[in-house]
Amino acid sequence: MVYFRGIRREYRGDIHIVHVHGVCQTGEIMTVKEFLKKVRKQNEVIRAYESELKDLRIRAVNISSPTLGEKVQSNHQSSLDEIVEKIESQADKVNEAWSTFMEVRDQAASLINSEPDEYRRCVLYRYYILCQPWEQIAVEMHFSLRWVMRLHGWALKDLEKEFTKIHVSSLEKGVL
Repeated sequence: MVYFRGIRREYRGDIHIVHVHGVCQTGEIMTVKEFLKKVRKQNEVIRAYESELKDLRIRAVNISSPTLGEKVQSNHQSSLDEIVEKIESQADKVNEAWSTFMEVRDQAASLINSEPDEYRRCVLYRYYILCQPWEQIAVEMHFSLRWVMRLHGWALKDLEKEFTKIHVSSLEKGVL
C-alpha cells in the first residue's frame, strides 16, 4: 500500500522543482519518476527471468539420452527431473513477473495518459511503457536528445497533481 506523504519543493537558481512523494510498503519515499521507473525495472526482471528459463530449456534439450547397451545411471534421470522442476519453477516466476508488470504498467499508463500535452505524453509513454532508450525516442520523434529530456522533465512536473490523486485514491482503495 502506498501512503501519500507530501510535497517537497526545491529551488535551484530560477528553476522550481517539485517532488511529490508517496511511501511504499517498505517505508521508502517514492517520487513520480520512481513510480514510473517501476515499469522499466519490472520489464528488466521479466527479461532476466525469461533468459534463465531459455537457458534451462536449452540445458534440458542438450541432456544426452543413454544409448542401448549402456548401463543406465540414476544420476541422468535425477538431473533431468531437477531441470524439469527448475523449468516449471522458473516458468511460474515468469508468469508472476508478467502479472506484476501488467498491473504496474496499467497504473503508469493511466498516470501518463493524464498528461495533456501529446508530445510530453508520447515521450513518457515511449520511455516508461515501451522501455525505449532516449536516443531512439529522439530519432523517432525527430527531436534533439536535449529537447526530449526537457519534454520529459516538464511532463513529470505536470503529473504531480495527478500522481497525488492516484495515490490518495489508491490509499482509500488499497490498490498500490
